[in-house]
Amino acid sequence: MMWTRKRAAIAGFALIALTNAVALSGVAYNRSGEPRNVIELSSRELHIPTRYYEKFENSGIALRLEWRTTDERGYPQMKFGRSAVLDETKLRELGFDALPTEKAEGDDDFRDLRLQAKPVYVVLELDGSAYQQMLEQARAELRQAQAELDADPKDKYKQGRVGYAQDDLEREENKNSRLFMVDAGRAAEPLRVKYPDNTRYLILPGSVQPSWDYVQDESGERKGKIFWRGRIADLNGTEINVPLPESRQLRVAPDAKIKFTARVAYGQRFEPWLERLEVVPAQ
Repeated sequence: MMWTRKRAAIAGFALIALTNAVALSGVAYNRSGEPRNVIELSSRELHIPTRYYEKFENSGIALRLEWRTTDERGYPQMKFGRSAVLDETKLRELGFDALPTEKAEGDDDFRDLRLQAKPVYVVLELDGSAYQQMLEQARAELRQAQAELDADPKDKYKQGRVGYAQDDLEREENKNSRLFMVDAGRAAEPLRVKYPDNTRYLILPGSVQPSWDYVQDESGERKGKIFWRGRIADLNGTEINVPLPESRQLRVAPDAKIKFTARVAYGQRFEPWLERLEVVPAQ
C-alpha cells in the first residue's frame, strides 16, 4: 500500500512537471523571433472587466480587447459583430461556397446552414480610415441635428437630438475604441502582405459565421430573396494578462475612469503579452 501511494505521488508530480514543461515551451515558442505585432493601445481599446473592481486581490488581471465595425458605432463586437465588410463576395472567398439566394418558408435544413462557422484570420485596424469614417459620421449627425434645431429653436425633441449628437461625438472623439475590423482571410501571411504595418494592423485567428436576411422591395415586402453577411463568431488573442506589479496601477474604483496606454506584442502563436503599461495622470 505504501509503495502504491509512493508511485502514485511520483506519477502525479511527473504529470505536473510535464504539463508545466509543455506550457513553458509553448510560451517560449510564442515569444521566439520577431513578434507578429507590436501595437500601442489605450484604455479606449483595453477594457478592465468589472469583476476586477469588485475584489482587490493580490494578483494580476486580464484586459479585454475592445474592437468594432463601422456598422455598429459604439458597441463592442463581442455582442453584435455583423459587418458589411463580410458580404456575400467575401464569404465565398472565405470558403462559404454554397450560399443559396432564396429561402422557402419552413425550410429547417436551410436554418442549419446558418449555424456553420469557419476558421479565418481577422484584420483589425487601429486609428485608421475606418475610425475616421465613424468620426465624420458622428460630426455629420451633429451638423444635421443642429441645422434642424436652428430652423425650429423651440422644438424640445430637436433640442434633445442635438444634445444626444453632441454626447455621441464626444464619446467617439475621446472614449470609444479606435480598433476596427476591416478585413478577413483564410491565411495570415497574404493578409500581412496586404497590411504590412504591424503597428497599425493587428491580425488574429478567429471564426466567421454566416447569417442571412430577406431582401425587401421598395414597399418593404419580402419576396423570398435573401442576402448574406458574416459576423465574427470568435476571436482569439483578445485577453491580455497584466501581471504584478503593473496590475496594481489599474486597481482603482470604477468611477475613477482611469486612463492608460499599453504596448502589446503578439507572438508566433498569435498570443499576446504586455511589454509596457503607463497610467495617464488625471488632469
